[in-house]
Amino acid sequence: MNVVLYLGCTIPTQEYAYELSAREVLPRFDVNLIDLQNAACCGQPLKGIDNLGWLYLASRIIALAEQQNAETLLVLCNGCHVSICEAKHIIESDEHLRKKIAEMLAEEDLEIKGHIRIRHLLDFLHDDIGPQKIKQVLEHSQDFKPLEDLKLAAHYGCHIIRPSSIERPDELDDPSKLEALIEVTGASTAKYPERLECCGAPMLATVDKESFQISGNKLMAIQNRGFDGVITVCPFCERMLERQEAISRVTGLDVTGIFSMYYTQLLGLAMGIESEQLGLQLNMSSIEKMLNKIS
Repeated sequence: MNVVLYLGCTIPTQEYAYELSAREVLPRFDVNLIDLQNAACCGQPLKGIDNLGWLYLASRIIALAEQQNAETLLVLCNGCHVSICEAKHIIESDEHLRKKIAEMLAEEDLEIKGHIRIRHLLDFLHDDIGPQKIKQVLEHSQDFKPLEDLKLAAHYGCHIIRPSSIERPDELDDPSKLEALIEVTGASTAKYPERLECCGAPMLATVDKESFQISGNKLMAIQNRGFDGVITVCPFCERMLERQEAISRVTGLDVTGIFSMYYTQLLGLAMGIESEQLGLQLNMSSIEKMLNKIS
């Protein structure tokens, strides 16, 4: 399966563990990752101030991906994914903007033909590969380590299910794919009332105390409900939720008893991959406590 991989801005500059673990895990499911050439920002940060600039940058990612020998564009970041999908929706439904973007892309000899699928890691793993295939690969691995001692909370993030006006990787009101993927590793999970609440990251640059309060409330709820940790699929959410020490200091809530990690890291642990290869040494939450528990 040839897949064009788009990392966006945050993953290759700050959230290295997401890239490390994805590159380590996905090829074990016969996925050939092809790096997107000449990639730039998805445009999401521009959306509120330069709508055409955003639309061009997001559309450019699609056009670049279509130049490469693959049928799927895999996006790891929730923000990048919603930006690219919304751009695709607009250029398919608005003739004026479609022509304008086509003219702009033509200056780079780029064109959108519409033949590539856009996938987030979540629906790529759940819908394209599938829990059953993941389970088979795990069970046939001589290093398989069922994570039966862990009870884990799923955190989806806002953009993976919103806005519902465009196709999203999971259902708005009751998503379930991340829980299904967690269970494949042998860990237990459960739906909890706060699971669809925001992590607070979008507010961090403007009202940091309120942002930390939102994330602290969510982590406290997860901790109080008996979970060992929280699993994410978004670099912005992970960067926010793993700051337990800072959150505790700012809010007065002690949320240092749990850990936060990417699903790709969790899957890699179940495969028996060494923690350093999965970038777990880069996580800021209480990973050592979790590693001791599963060992």
